[in-house]
Amino acid sequence: MNADCREIAVEGLRYRLRPESFLNEQQAVYALRQLWRIAVGNTVRCATPLIHIESASKAEVGSLFRAVEPIVDWVSVDSVLPTGTANPFDSAQLPVFPIREMRRENRLPNGEFPFDLVSMTFLMLSRWEEVNLQLRLDEHGRTKDSEMLACRAGFHDRPIVDQWCVVLRSWLRLFGIRPAPRQSNVVLTHDLDRPVRYPSLYRIFRGAAGEFLQRRKANLFAAGREFRQGVQCFSGVRHDPYLSSIVDLASVSEAIGTRGRFYVMTADARRYDEGYPPNQGRYYEILQDLSRRGHEIGWHPGYDAATDADRYQTEKQRMDQLGFGSRYGGRHHYLRWTPAAWDQWAAAGLLYDSSVGFARTAGFRAGTCHPYPVYSLKQNRALDLIERPLLIMDVALTALRQQGQDVSALVDSIMQRAHTVGGEAVLLVHNCFNDSAILKMLFEHAHRTPVAA
Repeated sequence: MNADCREIAVEGLRYRLRPESFLNEQQAVYALRQLWRIAVGNTVRCATPLIHIESASKAEVGSLFRAVEPIVDWVSVDSVLPTGTANPFDSAQLPVFPIREMRRENRLPNGEFPFDLVSMTFLMLSRWEEVNLQLRLDEHGRTKDSEMLACRAGFHDRPIVDQWCVVLRSWLRLFGIRPAPRQSNVVLTHDLDRPVRYPSLYRIFRGAAGEFLQRRKANLFAAGREFRQGVQCFSGVRHDPYLSSIVDLASVSEAIGTRGRFYVMTADARRYDEGYPPNQGRYYEILQDLSRRGHEIGWHPGYDAATDADRYQTEKQRMDQLGFGSRYGGRHHYLRWTPAAWDQWAAAGLLYDSSVGFARTAGFRAGTCHPYPVYSLKQNRALDLIERPLLIMDVALTALRQQGQDVSALVDSIMQRAHTVGGEAVLLVHNCFNDSAILKMLFEHAHRTPVAA
């Protein structure tokens, strides 16, 4: 081995670093740990490296992102699995990058793996491209889905890190490693953007006027129905539909044997924030009841809290004072997440974030559906914060359907792929979402029995 090369071993994986390697030692160790954890679990130990991986260079990774069309290779699954192993995936090919000139020796001769899965894993989990490249943002300051490598190369609907870990797992079994059994699961999460539909008489009149102006047929009847329902709810005759929806969503989670995650807003009323006080009235009673039943009450920072540190601190203090503890996770409003938010959330002592998902499509933004410890590129180290990637958001599905896409097929493939790799399928259903067809489809998937990986 060249004197300038270094070998890093993590459990059964060994990685060879060179002076020109893309990753530094801390990054390589982090990615190796994640590969081992996803492939075989944290409880399986191995003192002898069994699989050896060569590192890609800075130039090879740079060429991947500089190209007009992403340089992503699609390899045959059969060519990278042990001989005689059945293809566990719903596709005959897997994407891989960065591409090395030395690859193509299949079947692991001498234990050498033909691709740099370590760099690929680090690129996807750390969201490297969103930190180091000037990707275009949308009107809400989010990285456009279409700018990300996964969407540009057409693998955004695949958990590519997890799928390659399944390949690694197959090889490790041949070497005598017995991975821990994996069971996939579905997690329903709920951003409580608008906890009530009728918070004031003004909102009642505005809703009725909206029905009158927007509907072409029976607009007088619709406006009257909206006004009557608003008055009944506001006067306490029956529950507000958005409040009732919170209770109904909790029942869905309980019916499938899990508990939901409800993310509460503590923002003031602003352009994109409802500003409803979370510690008052029937809403707070419902939150307390959900907490007693084992559901998780987390945080949903307001729209401007993503970029305003003072507002962020103010809203977090309010959340801490609600009585649901000081250690919780949450999700950014409008998914206004950037990698810098990880540093902020870790410093504030939050348990996890669940914002890393696509705003306008569905799939695996980080290439995985397993919760993972995040890596700060700013600090060049792993943080005490977990990312629980978001796979599917209700409003994105409605938009895709309006564009003519077959959202049922998309959801089917994403859910099945999450099950195949034994992952966590995190779904976002807002309590104020009322697209019955989309809700029916998502709840049917949630009720299906998960399959073991």
